Amino acid sequence: MAAQISHKRTTPRCVCSIDPAKHPWEQEKKLHNRWHPDIPHVDTVKEGECFRVETQDWTGGQIKDNDSAEDMKNIDLSLVVSNSCAGVRFPGLIHPGLIGTAPSHELLKIWNDRERKLVEDGEKAVTLGGVLHTRPLANLPEPVGCLLGSMDKNSDEFKKAAKEAARTIPGREHGGNCDIKNLTRGCKVYFPVFIEGANLSMGDMHFSQGDGEVSFCGAIEMCAAFLTLKCTIMRGGMEQYLTPMGPTKLHVNPIFEISPLEPHFSEWLVFEGLSIDEFGRQHYLDASVAYKRAVLNCIHYLAKFGYTKQQASFTYTIYLMLSCCPCEGRISGIVDAPNACCTLAIPTAIFDQIPSVVPDTVRLSCVLGGQVILRLKHDRILR
Repeated sequence: MAAQISHKRTTPRCVCSIDPAKHPWEQEKKLHNRWHPDIPHVDTVKEGECFRVETQDWTGGQIKDNDSAEDMKNIDLSLVVSNSCAGVRFPGLIHPGLIGTAPSHELLKIWNDRERKLVEDGEKAVTLGGVLHTRPLANLPEPVGCLLGSMDKNSDEFKKAAKEAARTIPGREHGGNCDIKNLTRGCKVYFPVFIEGANLSMGDMHFSQGDGEVSFCGAIEMCAAFLTLKCTIMRGGMEQYLTPMGPTKLHVNPIFEISPLEPHFSEWLVFEGLSIDEFGRQHYLDASVAYKRAVLNCIHYLAKFGYTKQQASFTYTIYLMLSCCPCEGRISGIVDAPNACCTLAIPTAIFDQIPSVVPDTVRLSCVLGGQVILRLKHDRILR
């Protein structure tokens, strides 16, 4: 007997709903802004069950859709097609900036120990500290503003957990806030599981983002949204597929498959950057400095098209645009001391501007001895 297959689509069950008008601590399902193995889960799902999770924007509802700068001016960061960039259009690549499983107590201790040592050693211990001196080396556990789901704030359990719960700012072995734009609809992510039940969490939804999230936050990227997903447990999968990259078996990282639904572009303009900072100082194979230089090269290049140098606000607009447009960042070279080479590729199709942002073509003069000799047009650059 043949069984009849039903093609009826059902609405996924919402396991966590959000009221955008309420603060995170006022939600019906209590949210969290720290990582800790003892944070209670809000619901349980079956393997293969399709379910939905609603998320608040990264500021907890502080940013309003009113074109006012007051909310940005007064935002409290301890908790948590643009009108400003005409002539730029691109499809959004919606994804969670933050998604991961809960750490075990052992893994949590590893995080806190290594990040505390980084802070204690100070800026002299790291090359990048001298470049990004305005930012902390790491954000250590901080009980102030701590949200731990439905844990009783007056309990000893809460007070203990608040002192050791990890901040959600960086990505770590469990996933976390990696801000990978490719974690969009249709992709598959393989997360390591460190505690019984996994306790998968997510948030920090992005409408779109470029590689590197160069503005750190803001632009059009972070929003309130929902995810529809399903999960399957691969028993023994960590031992089978994830190789520890550290002293313990906990030092692993997620892997993922890119979605077939991503937008694709065929023409790109690529900017290079090297490990030489804006003061001309040489850094040793520093990819962060190199990527920063690639981004700055791109910003100053795009500022040449239709805007003068005096329009500093437009330079800032380009900066924000690069944080959310589908640009591609690469470490193109990491072995040729002293310079790492990073590149930033911009799809030219996102620009409406005529003439194109691509440099004028040059005329081929002749080919000699296997080398291409080019004659410059009006002293323009060599292509």
